[in-house]
Amino acid sequence: MSASKPRELGTGIVVGLIVGGLLATVLSVLNLQFSAPVGAFVAGALAAYVVYDKIGPATIAGALAGLLSLPFFLGLSQIFVIFEIIPMPPGPQPTMVELQSAVVAITLMDLLAGAIAGSILGAVRHPPTPPAATTLPNYPPGQAKYCVQCGAQLAPGSLTCTHCGARQPETMV
Repeated sequence: MSASKPRELGTGIVVGLIVGGLLATVLSVLNLQFSAPVGAFVAGALAAYVVYDKIGPATIAGALAGLLSLPFFLGLSQIFVIFEIIPMPPGPQPTMVELQSAVVAITLMDLLAGAIAGSILGAVRHPPTPPAATTLPNYPPGQAKYCVQCGAQLAPGSLTCTHCGARQPETMV
């Protein structure tokens, strides 16, 4: 795949959600605040980087990677709690309503963080727009000459191709 061709959306999302989920988990183990949104921001940026497209698709990739990094992060965190890598916090446990509210808030923050990162990268890093097609002048059929190297139509009497710069033989058949 060439460097200027946009990549598949799914690939960018998967790469972003895995790296973002892992980063959020590591930040959580280090007991840092806002570990999930930071991971989602990185997930969105990475997804947009991999997708390499304009702002719209990059924002979608970023938002989805940010959103989907949350279940990945929560699953890894649960495994770390089971194996006591992350200790259970002391004190009273939150109610189910408080847990549900926290999950909804974190989900929205992750969606927004991923979309913002995707938008930023989509605005900064995207494929260049192809140049507008130039039309060649129409010469009468008997007078039309073509470049020996690239095949572009030449002006009558021209010794150099304006398209590729190749020098033309002085007598063209």
